[in-house]
Amino acid sequence: MTAYDEALTSFNQALKLQPGDYRAWQNHGKALISLCRYKEAIASFDKVLELKPDSYKAWYNRAVALTCLQRLPDALTSLGNALRIKPTCHYAWNYRGMVLAKLERFEEALKVLISH
Repeated sequence: MTAYDEALTSFNQALKLQPGDYRAWQNHGKALISLCRYKEAIASFDKVLELKPDSYKAWYNRAVALTCLQRLPDALTSLGNALRIKPTCHYAWNYRGMVLAKLERFEEALKVLISH
């Protein structure tokens, strides 16, 4: 059992006790990403967004999981939502540039990376 498996077990226990804790759902999703369980991670981030719609971190992490599933247009949408909530999130800007490059939209990617 890896540390991520152990963390996931802990988050599952925490969520049994407090199913409305958006921070526990956020960390649950991040542990799932580390375990390459991307579809489940997206469901966790969707739960965060149900509880706290203005969580730019959930939108960002959701984009990471979507990218791992090669769902790049959906990842861009999630990043756009993160950046609408927190326009100064440099992680989201950087990741947006990377996703645009994966889509071979190089000029857009370069503009994003240079301007942010």
